[in-house]
Amino acid sequence: MALGLTRRTRAHPVDLEHLAYAAYEFREALIPRRGITPDRCDAAATELRNRALVAEERFFAAAAGLPRRERTLAGHWENAAVMRYRYWLEVFARAEDLGADMLAQLATHRRPSLPALTELCDVCTHARTLDQHQRPEMFGAIPRRATRLLRTATADSADADHGMATGRSCIVDQTELRWRIRRDLTSLLVENP
Repeated sequence: MALGLTRRTRAHPVDLEHLAYAAYEFREALIPRRGITPDRCDAAATELRNRALVAEERFFAAAAGLPRRERTLAGHWENAAVMRYRYWLEVFARAEDLGADMLAQLATHRRPSLPALTELCDVCTHARTLDQHQRPEMFGAIPRRATRLLRTATADSADADHGMATGRSCIVDQTELRWRIRRDLTSLLVENP
């Protein structure tokens, strides 16, 4: 095998209680790190950084031998926890809480169901999308006047009928999406008799 990689085997089962404890320890190490700015270089900040790094390594070591579903859960939870506690992005709070609950259930030998894991993936994706809309400059987007005009465009007659005349969000729920599709189809039928 190249680079000293070894083949995975299930000969040594993973201790799920150890994984749940490693996740708890990692979360507890991230929370105090929230107040540390990158320019702070005192001994206390260094100690908190080192503690979080060791806890993160323990968590990844505990998650390494898991089956794919549990590794996916661990990866999504770790991403949400880091974004919430290290970078102060509360948009990831729901994803982090959901992932933490699912990791705690692993300690009782309850595997996450596929719908629950899909929900976690969707919540993480939604949080990333919201973050991109809240901080577009971090992702290389330049706020343009035309974009702002589109977001706050005045209502047309279809909007007035629906009762939502101003300020439509770029992110919509299922009901809003269905309504927009129906409105577009109706306007196409009216324009092209």
